[in-house]
Amino acid sequence: MPPKRRPGGLARAAAAAAAAAATASDSAAATEGVPISSSDTRTSKRLKTEDAGHAGDAPASHHNAVLGEGEDDNGDGSSSTLAVQMSGDAGDELTEVKELFESALEKLGGEDMDEGSSLLRAVVHESDRILRSHYEKSDQTADTDASTDAARATVSETTADSKIPTALDPEFHFVYASALYRLGLVSAEDSEDDASSEQLVEYLDAAIHRYERGLELWKDSAPKGTRDWRFAEALARVLTEKANLMLRLEGPKSTKADNLASQSVAHMQAAFDTLMAGRETMENALEECESIASLLARHAELHDELAPHLRWSEKAQSWFKDILQVDQSNIGALKGLGKSYISTANLHLELAESGEMMDSRTVGELVALALENLEKANQLVEAAGEVDTTVLCLLGEALVNKANLFDEAEDKGEANKLYQRAVDCFKKVEQTDPDELPDQFGTFVRDWDEDLKNGRS
Repeated sequence: MPPKRRPGGLARAAAAAAAAAATASDSAAATEGVPISSSDTRTSKRLKTEDAGHAGDAPASHHNAVLGEGEDDNGDGSSSTLAVQMSGDAGDELTEVKELFESALEKLGGEDMDEGSSLLRAVVHESDRILRSHYEKSDQTADTDASTDAARATVSETTADSKIPTALDPEFHFVYASALYRLGLVSAEDSEDDASSEQLVEYLDAAIHRYERGLELWKDSAPKGTRDWRFAEALARVLTEKANLMLRLEGPKSTKADNLASQSVAHMQAAFDTLMAGRETMENALEECESIASLLARHAELHDELAPHLRWSEKAQSWFKDILQVDQSNIGALKGLGKSYISTANLHLELAESGEMMDSRTVGELVALALENLEKANQLVEAAGEVDTTVLCLLGEALVNKANLFDEAEDKGEANKLYQRAVDCFKKVEQTDPDELPDQFGTFVRDWDEDLKNGRS
């Protein structure tokens, strides 16, 4: 039989912006989306599964409009003119900006990053123009010194809010903030140098200001006791992105990252509670709740120290469990909960490899919990006649971890049975869609088959 398995694995994700991922809160039309994904920077001895994000589709529109003439659309002093298909009534500025943003999301979803980025810049510039046009300019307007989209957004707010003759629709600020957020992610996608990180912080801060302004206006105008979960969820997403960035820049002891994560979780809780309370009448409420829990679970994965990891992973796990309380067959929650348990088990194992004491019983319990949830998720998927490659990758990873524990306990027979089950999961992924099987998993399968062929034990 094949020898003890110590396959190379996918590392826990590092904090990195992934502009190709969209969320429901990003779209002015509240289109369905998925969480932001992260990239790998380290290697591990154990198999790790990562979910790759993708952008949700935005509706196409049909009214032709030209925006961006004379603007610094490219951020380098050059100007361009964008011809955009829009369906709103001519002259309805908010509708036009919303549809322009949806067009940007559509381009990003189709991986046309250049045009998507240009459209996002057009949204930001047009929003800046609309904001200024609603307020009488003072003699101290400082926009001549603002050289970036994010800086212009902040200047506009400072200048405009000093007059406050009227208030723009909260939805305007929501779209403006979402465009700033996405533009920051797109701009930082291909680089992790200090300048790129500083620029991303500017965009994130500008987006936070816009979301907060929109939420403030919404609270002033909304009926007492009502909530708009989208503002809370959007704020949580941007704050989490900034917390992830601070972890990467400042390390695990970052006070800024901790404070940002705490602020984010407060907004997550508000959005989660609103969605759960309205789940009977709100479309896709449980899917949005699962997305919120997954957002926090991914932040927890970025921590290399056990205490902060447990602080956030256990909170995320409690939200997954809340979803399962009202829908025990929710595959997304089962998958998210299983993945979170695997992440915590892997951190225990990695810390042990670096010389720290490990509680084998705790690791075993975490792996068992992961398998319980992932096997149920896979059964539900199979009962529907479908294949979920992410569930299969996660299930295979959990089986490898359990097999490793038996292998270390010198129970080779049981270990090899579990390794074979893991291989079966990975092969099914490969048969369904080879691109969905991470390289490390493919190497694991090939090594296993080679060992069996040669009869090594």
